[in-house]
Amino acid sequence: MKKQIVSLVTTGFVTMGLLFSFASCSQEGDTNNYYILSDSAKEENKNFESVSIPFVSGTDDNVLATVFARVYDKNEYIPYTGVRYWLEYVCDVKIEGMSYSDGEYTIMGTALGKSFPLVVNVKDSSIYCPTWAGFFDPEPTLKFGSATMIDSKKLFEGQKAATFNLGKYGFKIYGGIDDAYAPVCVVNQLFTAALKGAQLLFNGKKIYQYSGTENYTTFKDSPWYADLNKRPAALVEASYNLLCFVHDNLYGRPGYYGFADDGNGYAKADVVAAADALALDALLSQHDSSTKALLKSTNYPDYLKGLAKLAFYTYGDQHANAQWQDFLMFDNAEIKNAVNDISCSGKWKYDRKKSSIDQSNSLNWWRKQKGIVDEKGELKSGKNLELIDGGKTLIIRFDSFDLDQTGAWNNYYASATPEPNPDSVTLPDDTIALFYKACYYILHKDEYKDVTTVLIDDSCNGGGAVFALQYILYLITGRGDVYYDDVHTGGKFHEITKADLNLDGKVDADDATYREKFFGERSDSCRGLNVAILASFNSFSCGNALPYFARERGIKVIGERSGGGSCLVGAGITADGFPYYFSINNRMCSQDFGKSTEGGAEVDKELLDGDSYEKFFTNSDLIEVLKELFGGAY
Repeated sequence: MKKQIVSLVTTGFVTMGLLFSFASCSQEGDTNNYYILSDSAKEENKNFESVSIPFVSGTDDNVLATVFARVYDKNEYIPYTGVRYWLEYVCDVKIEGMSYSDGEYTIMGTALGKSFPLVVNVKDSSIYCPTWAGFFDPEPTLKFGSATMIDSKKLFEGQKAATFNLGKYGFKIYGGIDDAYAPVCVVNQLFTAALKGAQLLFNGKKIYQYSGTENYTTFKDSPWYADLNKRPAALVEASYNLLCFVHDNLYGRPGYYGFADDGNGYAKADVVAAADALALDALLSQHDSSTKALLKSTNYPDYLKGLAKLAFYTYGDQHANAQWQDFLMFDNAEIKNAVNDISCSGKWKYDRKKSSIDQSNSLNWWRKQKGIVDEKGELKSGKNLELIDGGKTLIIRFDSFDLDQTGAWNNYYASATPEPNPDSVTLPDDTIALFYKACYYILHKDEYKDVTTVLIDDSCNGGGAVFALQYILYLITGRGDVYYDDVHTGGKFHEITKADLNLDGKVDADDATYREKFFGERSDSCRGLNVAILASFNSFSCGNALPYFARERGIKVIGERSGGGSCLVGAGITADGFPYYFSINNRMCSQDFGKSTEGGAEVDKELLDGDSYEKFFTNSDLIEVLKELFGGAY
């Protein structure tokens, strides 16, 4: 989704300060270990100092816990932490055991109900995980209390192992008698950010839990940033190397780069394919040397411009972004203005041209002219469900895939009954409730009795919750499945998904029976509804996946080819404490795993007239196209 993710570290983390209390150790050779692993495990480098780092959340003075680390060889810019320690007490992974043999630390853990091993090799400074893809949620089922709304299971096809070679990027892993020790910046990125979706900012003094809204005024009070024109050389090197590590090992290769743009917001496939084969350092040298120079700059203003340019232009796919609070730009007007200018790059510049309410002939300009949205571009009351053509066509409009997280679904499911009247019970104001309401009205409301066709207006949908996407796919196609591949390991999987369509708190045969009231051959017991989806370049992320997967399953798509956004969004943290987002390695792909969804869903009927989106919101044009598509069934 084209918005910043808000992610938090699990609550299991905040208790860690109570579990352990280490005394600071400043003598070379002191160990300060929390248990002894085995007689054969040795301290590889005894020249370290044990340090404690305050963990801050929400406000500058709210210290929740203490993180314990090591500083080897007096290099305070690259502190180290135990891999097991970080997994167990920061990432809330249950550790079943740990063993050591000949330079290899094997950690057995359980996360999300599934056991997995990690092998940390101190000889070549690598981390090996045979089930990396499975480390993500193996059964992403959505429950509210005891009620199940989405039942989903992952089916892996060719699950592959992953090896992360830290040594290749200049990061050493040290063996200890209790744990294997890796740089905090790498472990934070690899586990906290990539797997947990959380961003912990380390400025050399404190770790700050960041969700995108905090204003940490003490963040800049670090020796690292004492002179904005002098970045410490160790951080210049480590930050660039970590960016390379992330790209080479975690970047999802969605199918777009700003330098490969074809002039219409999509990418030249041959340029993308060639660039995808390159490591980040070579990619930047060949295609974007100015960004490389900025990223290696010895001053912070240029460096931050480089990070912004990497996100908004080099990657440029709209999942990548660097939308920072002012404190992360040191409240510096020059930096803020430069980053703002850079943000209108890559796909973003087309997005604004095609959707801005102030841009003549754009999507929202025409929606405003037709009375669909207000001055802010927000849907007017009553426009999310609108009957046209004498009640034959129902338009369902929604601009994001919303899933209520306020507790409203819990409240509803506490006393759920099958097929509730949405006007008599309290349902959340989200996407799933909207589609349920539409179906209920088609069956039970007199003004909906003549509906033969449902047009899902996805044209301004910027994405959102995958569960809401899967609910709609199951409703309209009978299959809520979503397909992914991992371009790094070659692993493939799809989520076999069904949903609680009748809202009784169970996913069972009754839901399929309920669906048959709407979709199928028209009869006394089935409305036999036609379904089409109105898409545009601004149909992004889940807004792109809906028409893409629906069209693969026989649903008609009209309007304009959808805008891409194939990967899940990954959280990034630089070695010097700056957050960003990027397209991570789980990439949505076609049902045959043949290609990324980044190229968008093709349309069965084009509606774009030059640069004008007028036909997208003109009822007579929509009716004409629907009649052409469905003939006598309309």
